[in-house]
Amino acid sequence: MYNPPGYLWAMTIAGIIAILAATCVVLYGGAMRADLGLYKILATAGDTSAMERFVGEWLGALIDYDAEHGSPLVLTLSEYLDCGGNYDASAKALSVHRSTLKYRLQRIRDIITRDLSDTEVRLNLDVAVRIWRVHYR
Repeated sequence: MYNPPGYLWAMTIAGIIAILAATCVVLYGGAMRADLGLYKILATAGDTSAMERFVGEWLGALIDYDAEHGSPLVLTLSEYLDCGGNYDASAKALSVHRSTLKYRLQRIRDIITRDLSDTEVRLNLDVAVRIWRVHYR
């Protein structure tokens, strides 16, 4: 099959636009935004195996736990990080009592064996959760 010059490039760009549009719908309720930041990178990253490994390294045990127990711990972590670690805001976003949130966060700490108060850990977990939202949720 003959492909005219630039065809592959055009198809790549079309794919990127489709992924960005889908990402906007999922994350922003359809509102197109110019400041997608990290999501722009995640949506256009060609090496999905590297992203899978990263998510597995940081969230794998938690994802497995959720699958086995039907629990919402990855979602809980996601909301907690989105709320800047604020218990009240996180509990409200998840529609749970503050004590339920604290229990879930302790389970998360136990499962992932990482310190959620460590800035570097939170950054990596935040990136892993965002990849999970875009590619695996």
